[in-house]
Amino acid sequence: MSTIAGDQARGHVWDELLQQAAEWHVALHSGEVDEEDRRLFTTWVTDPENARAYEELAAVWGRFDPAASAPARQALRQALDDENDDKQSQRQLAVIVTCGLLIVLSGLVAVMQSYRPVSTGVTLAHYLSLDYLLSDHRSGLGEQRTVVLPDQSRVVLNSFSAINVEYSAGERRIRLLQGEVNLSVASDPERPLRVVSRHGTATALGTRYSVYDRGNATEVTVLESRVEACTLREAERHHCERLGAGQRTTVGHNGVATPEPVDPGFEHDWNASTLVVENQPLVKVLDEIGRYRWGVIRVNHDELARFNVSGVSPLDNPERALAVLARSLPVEIVHYSPLLTVVSKK
Repeated sequence: MSTIAGDQARGHVWDELLQQAAEWHVALHSGEVDEEDRRLFTTWVTDPENARAYEELAAVWGRFDPAASAPARQALRQALDDENDDKQSQRQLAVIVTCGLLIVLSGLVAVMQSYRPVSTGVTLAHYLSLDYLLSDHRSGLGEQRTVVLPDQSRVVLNSFSAINVEYSAGERRIRLLQGEVNLSVASDPERPLRVVSRHGTATALGTRYSVYDRGNATEVTVLESRVEACTLREAERHHCERLGAGQRTTVGHNGVATPEPVDPGFEHDWNASTLVVENQPLVKVLDEIGRYRWGVIRVNHDELARFNVSGVSPLDNPERALAVLARSLPVEIVHYSPLLTVVSKK
């Protein structure tokens, strides 16, 4: 019995290695790996068992032609028939079925090469992040939540945002963990209110402003009065900029950008949870709508570059907003799954 159990355990480990090999194979042939991915693969394949699994997977994969879906499917069916009579069929069938699924996926990847995402979307992994789960205040996907702070300052958390509040005798600090906040600041000259993101800080010198962590940089927009935006490291070039009402800047790894006027044709109405746009690029509008829904929106940027949008989009109902765009423009919106939506020209 112990021998049988040991064989089963080894078979399970081997199946896991084949699955890892399959994932590496499709990743390396997708054309989207970077140097870090290649380094990780080189480390993984130095293990003899990993290398053997990859060689076996590559040999089976070699039976198929991913460039021609019909021959690939025929080869898959034939391979399944051939392997059914083999004593090693269970393990080999697992490899072949995995390859068959990867053929379909590789075909989808090839088709979608020209359809780049306009937004990263929201996945379960984002919801399970410790920063989000353990934050003092957070909002759900598509939700705008208002928080009244101890000094009566008001913070509106935009869709899928999270903050920690750190008040002390000398400072009011809000740590932006993810997403975007809009602030109406209660006056307290002795204790400035400062929003801290991973890129820098935005200190209120007046009343109303918003701070948005876009991932690669933090965007600061002033609605009333003034704000000082700074990088986290004062030694950086352009480490601080002061913004007036109607100005916007970004804080990133290269410092603080020179403030620019806010685009009057692209207005986020925080009170009504709507987006008001006038003659704005369709891709830019889709990017904003994507912040309020699950999954990824993919588009062909070149194909949709000539389309501009004017109107009001309900951000609390993103699917309705997409439907309105489909009715008003010569575009087609296809939902392949709850996690993948493709927008293309009709």
